[in-house]
Amino acid sequence: MAATVDTENFCKPDGPRYEGSYAGGSARFSGELNVVSWNIKFAREIDTAIAELNETDQLRNADIMLLQEMDDEGVDAIARSLGLNYVYFPASVHCRTGKKFGNAVLARWEISGSAKLLLPHE
Repeated sequence: MAATVDTENFCKPDGPRYEGSYAGGSARFSGELNVVSWNIKFAREIDTAIAELNETDQLRNADIMLLQEMDDEGVDAIARSLGLNYVYFPASVHCRTGKKFGNAVLARWEISGSAKLLLPHE
């Protein structure tokens, strides 16, 4: 049974922030940018997602990958598997899992700047 905790929102623009650098060398821009956006659904079944990403050419060869509903361990595992750099800003601690939960950007190139944009909420 999953842990039940109160939701904690991260309402400061400076974090928490995670990053990783797994892209080897410097990828060259071909003139065409391939972007993939995928909601991983509560960062469940990361191994299945990694297998699908590695087995599907259009996904594996993405220049930029935008992942939603991620936790820090899942982002790092996917980025490491695909050899991509990443930045991850969790938005909250999920009330059912007790894990940090948010969006990540993965890229073939160095991520030289990143910022968290706080959206209005009540």
